[in-house]
Amino acid sequence: IQDHTPQEREIGVAGPELSSREKDYITGILCMTVFIQCFIVSQFPPFLTPLILYDFNYGKNVVGCILAIYPACAILAGYWSPWVLNNITKKNILLCSLVMQLLGAFGVGILTYITYDNDLLFLGLAFLFIALLGLGAGFAEAMVYTTISEVYPLEEVPSKLSSVQISFGLGMMMGPSLGAILHSLANFFAAFASGGTISLCLFVLTVMRFPNLPLNTSVRHSHKHTFKFFRSIPAIYGLSAACVVLAITAILMNFVTPLMMQEFDISQNSSALLICIQPFVYTIAYTPFASVVSQSERKWTFISVGILLQVIGLMFFLPPDEHEDYHVISPIFGFTVAAFQMIFISLAVIPTILEDVEDRFPDPPEEVLDGVTAMFVLSQNVGDVIGSILSGFLIDSMDYRGTYTTAAFVGFCFV
Repeated sequence: IQDHTPQEREIGVAGPELSSREKDYITGILCMTVFIQCFIVSQFPPFLTPLILYDFNYGKNVVGCILAIYPACAILAGYWSPWVLNNITKKNILLCSLVMQLLGAFGVGILTYITYDNDLLFLGLAFLFIALLGLGAGFAEAMVYTTISEVYPLEEVPSKLSSVQISFGLGMMMGPSLGAILHSLANFFAAFASGGTISLCLFVLTVMRFPNLPLNTSVRHSHKHTFKFFRSIPAIYGLSAACVVLAITAILMNFVTPLMMQEFDISQNSSALLICIQPFVYTIAYTPFASVVSQSERKWTFISVGILLQVIGLMFFLPPDEHEDYHVISPIFGFTVAAFQMIFISLAVIPTILEDVEDRFPDPPEEVLDGVTAMFVLSQNVGDVIGSILSGFLIDSMDYRGTYTTAAFVGFCFV
């Protein structure tokens, strides 16, 4: 948005060429793209992790490394995105992303049919299909936000981005819930094939209804020259918080289904339904809290509150002692608290950094906004990679209680 002329900010870069119906199609397809990405990846913890652990008998360290492929490929896609946005039309980017999503979803589904003694084939295909999902999500994410800023006038952008965030919550909620139904009625393949089928339908809709938008060659090829604007305590704190939060979240979520199955005596499909609590609360509470955070003059406090809530949430997932009875209410509280942590971090980090930059540089260059968003997404993906890799090694060496206690201590020290 910062790159646009005053007239473009008034009507949107592509505003004059698009009808209101075409804009509605764009918004709907972009929201559905975010929905399907979250729909597929949200099925990893309840279904893919138990498959690798129990059916193929791999250790948790291997599971963590496999799951780290997704955010690692999203980082690569984010690095290439400026060049891609400059040289490929947004419709073609979206179509390629959807192809990656449907191939990845169907591919992950067929992992269950690989014979258990063929380790090399399983690991190779798992790497390939999860990498496809990560690359598709990374390219689409960059394209979604860029397209909304170009199509709509400045005052309409926040409401459209809120729709994207709601689609995120709905996808994270529908993935485990519908997956649990299909997993119980059919099998593992059916759960992931549902995501591939929706991607295929969205691909057809995109071909038919998504307009051909012009290339925007003003997209920056690099944000390296904006790093100097983030060399301050608020900026470093905000980006570090995003990294730490995603690392701790990955440590919890990657193995939360085996945890609930082993320690809380909850079935796999019931665990998947419990996981839906977090995105459900996120979807309901996001809009009311967005207005609260936006009106606050000390947004950085919400970052600290978010991490503190994450620490509290981890305590609800500590396995019961030998003399304690499990209570299903414990993970319910844990997922609810984690939802508010997600809300505070997603709403507070970028405004905190932007306000700090504006205080230190009265007239910052136009690309700073793009740089802040790119750095925030990069910090989240780096945290996801670190947390995914560490989760398996820590749980293998210290069990669940030791791992979650350590993660909570790290988060508390950060606060």
